[in-house]
Amino acid sequence: MLGKILIILLAAAAVFGIVNGSFAEFDNFLTDGADYTVTFIVGIAGSICFFCGMANVASEAGLTEKLSKLFSPVFKRLLPSAFKNKKTAENTILNISSNILGLGNAATPFGISAARGIYSEDKRISRSLALFILFNTSSVQIIPSTVIAVRKAAGASDPAGVILPVFITQVVSAVLAVLISFAFFGREEKK
Repeated sequence: MLGKILIILLAAAAVFGIVNGSFAEFDNFLTDGADYTVTFIVGIAGSICFFCGMANVASEAGLTEKLSKLFSPVFKRLLPSAFKNKKTAENTILNISSNILGLGNAATPFGISAARGIYSEDKRISRSLALFILFNTSSVQIIPSTVIAVRKAAGASDPAGVILPVFITQVVSAVLAVLISFAFFGREEKK
């Protein structure tokens, strides 16, 4: 679907360029954009690999399990449908813990399994499922490694200078997710 949208946008830009007599600018955009994209990807790859490696080391050292134990009591109250089944509960906590450590790629399979488990318990979109999806969207991380890597590749003078603002923004979005889910689905989940 996204590919079709991209093709439509590129075709519209090309037609607009031809109609306005500025097709050369469109052509320059395509070639310069391709050069910039390759340079940007190569620049960001090293940073992402480093941060993912550090996060994997933290995970192998047992930090994910410790975070799971720390956060379980809170999430049992916020996501009751996720804790009706042991495997779903485990996937839910592993997903949230992995996201906190910045292991977004590792968190994805846990998140998909947890979402399926929460949905299959209720056969409807419950508050637990909605809130779980919102938590994944807000993705609270201790260190926003991808943002730092992107800023570094873009030439920012202080790529890590966004750690506190990003963290605050993520926490605020997580709190808003809780408030919104309770506003739309009520305080107690219906069985």
